[in-house]
This record gives sequence, C-alpha cells and structure tokens, in this order.
Amino acid sequence: MLLYAAGMLTLILVKGRACFSEIILALAGTQAEWEIITEILTIAGNAPSYHKYYEDVTIIPRIIFWIFSSVVTLTGLIIAIR
Repeated sequence: MLLYAAGMLTLILVKGRACFSEIILALAGTQAEWEIITEILTIAGNAPSYHKYYEDVTIIPRIIFWIFSSVVTLTGLIIAIR
C-alpha cells in the first residue's frame, strides 16, 4: 500500500499542478482502495467467518461502504492520471 500511495503522490506532484485538496483526495483514494482490497481478501480467505461477523449488519451499510469506497478510489485514480 505504501508503494501504491507513493506512486500516486509522485504522479500528482510530477505534474506540478495539484492543489492541496487533490493531494488529500488522492491519498484518501489509496486508503479506500486498501479497504476494498482487505475486504475482498478477507472474503476470499475465510468467507464463513466474514459472513458470520457481518450477519447483524444490514445490506444498506454494506452498499454504502462499497459505493463510497469505490467512488473515493476512482477519484484518487482520476486525479493521479489526468
């Protein structure tokens, strides 16, 4: 994750036109991507335990998490590559 964050930050800073808010959004995007990756790895590694842990959580918070994390991740990527 640190290499990915460093790469994103380098891409932004090399362009020389990033403002403070863009840097913060890009770094938040790296954190959101890490959250998505860890959720996927947890599901893949031990799905029964994952489902048991989240059995009391309704579908709405999960949908909000996945949508929010995806949007923040994509925002960071767009800032870095544009």
